[in-house]
Amino acid sequence: MDERVYWIWIQHGFGEGSPMPWRIHQSWPGGVRGFYEDGPRAWNSMPSIREKEAAALYSFSLEEAQAQLEYAERVNWQVITPECEKYPLALRNIFDPPAVLYGKGSLPDVDRQPTIAVVAPGRLRRFRRKRRKSLATSWPLEVRRWLQGERWVLTPRPFLGAMSGEGPVVSVLPVALNSSYPSRNAFLRQSLLERGGALLTEYFSQQTPSYGTFQVRNRLITGLACGVLLLQAAQKSGTMLYAAHAKDQNRDIFVWPGALGMLPLPADEG
Repeated sequence: MDERVYWIWIQHGFGEGSPMPWRIHQSWPGGVRGFYEDGPRAWNSMPSIREKEAAALYSFSLEEAQAQLEYAERVNWQVITPECEKYPLALRNIFDPPAVLYGKGSLPDVDRQPTIAVVAPGRLRRFRRKRRKSLATSWPLEVRRWLQGERWVLTPRPFLGAMSGEGPVVSVLPVALNSSYPSRNAFLRQSLLERGGALLTEYFSQQTPSYGTFQVRNRLITGLACGVLLLQAAQKSGTMLYAAHAKDQNRDIFVWPGALGMLPLPADEG
């Protein structure tokens, strides 16, 4: 049995973003596989496992997890778990490492290549679109230069500003790789892949974001990066949540406050 099947099974039980699979991997005799083989009696003996989680572990079979892995490989998704060589060391050192990552395209070696996460507030993106200016042409020269060269860029979405640099881009999604959300980004996602970039997600079947999926995703963006660049974030905004993740994960934080004389943005969803 492919060891990744056990990780798919345990992620389904605890849910994306849970720190439990990693804790079990480190502390349970035999790791995740040993945890599965010990069965429901062992799972129910752990006070840290809620009844709902125990039920999910019991109801999702190893055969279903195997079918998930086979589907992913059939459509050429990369399936990366903590026991894989490609699993980033950067993610092993955060509080809640993902049990499974699904990738498409050329994934970077973030442990060896400089990787910067770039986050632009939603209101800033809408401001540029309203004036028919892409982020690629309206960012200050210093920011555009920072995105050039060999460094990789991590983004919450494949927006044009990040793709204006010479380095490849990785967009970390709050949905599955086969989701069309949001439909207006379909062309950009394809362009990103054609330019040697990648799409990455923790979700296998999530077609639209739900409560909490963005925060689950955001910790991966900062966790994979060596530094986080915030573009004109309001003090109370969703964008500032990235700064909180970066601080907790001991990542460098850089801020572009806006052009001289530019009014600060009001709070937004980030």
